[in-house]
Amino acid sequence: MARRRSISPRRPTLIGLAVLLIAGGALAWMRRPGTVEFAAGSQPFPAREFLDNFFGLRGNRYLAQGRITEQLRFGPDRRRLFALSITDTSLTEPCEVGLLVPASFGSLNIQTGQEFQILVEVDQEGLLRAIDLKKS
Repeated sequence: MARRRSISPRRPTLIGLAVLLIAGGALAWMRRPGTVEFAAGSQPFPAREFLDNFFGLRGNRYLAQGRITEQLRFGPDRRRLFALSITDTSLTEPCEVGLLVPASFGSLNIQTGQEFQILVEVDQEGLLRAIDLKKS
């Protein structure tokens, strides 16, 4: 009776798995929190220009930093509307604006008094729509 050949993993398969594990580890290391600056390359929110006339800002994205002062509305579609107080060096008082937070941020706990860095887009009605959020 002939002896059965033992089945062992092939060398290319093992090498492929090792390369895949190394590449996955390198990708996870590069994307770890704190390695990429939040909203890199975004312009700061022009509060003075927004208060004077928001029409020229519609459709643009800016980095705003401010404090949530009040929750104005909680919609049935899980969108939330907040009052955001933005401090700007060109203004003597904080600028109060409306911030619409989409349902995709529903798992984020947003409470009044918290400071946030927010990548916002000015929509057609002059409301700031959150694209990305980060607690300060």
